[in-house]
Amino acid sequence: MRSRGFPIAPINSVRSGGALSGIVRRPERAERDSLKIVHCWTAEPDEAVQRGRLHLGEYQERGFDSLLFPPALGAQAWLNSCHITVVSSNVHDVVGTETLCPEKATVAGP
Repeated sequence: MRSRGFPIAPINSVRSGGALSGIVRRPERAERDSLKIVHCWTAEPDEAVQRGRLHLGEYQERGFDSLLFPPALGAQAWLNSCHITVVSSNVHDVVGTETLCPEKATVAGP
C-alpha cells in the first residue's frame, strides 16, 4: 500500500464548504478504503493562543466546524472506514504550564 499525503490550508477550506469534503469528493486524491486524516488546525504554540469571545468564531471554524461532513457525503458507506485523528493544544492541563484556551474546547464535539 502506498501512502500519500497532502495538506489543506484552513483559510481556503472552511469557508468553501468544509475541509474534509474537499478530500473525499476527489477519488483521485485519496484512497477511500484507507482514508486517514490528521487534523491539526487547533494545535499551536502557547504564544500564539488568542483568548476571549472575539476569537471564539475563528477557533470554532478551524475546529469543530471544519470537521463536519456535508450531509450529502454522510450517507456514503465508504465513510465508515475513514479514520480522523484530531490534534489540538491548550485544551487540557497536561504539564501544568500551558495556557488553557476554552475557546478551543468545541473541537472535541458536542
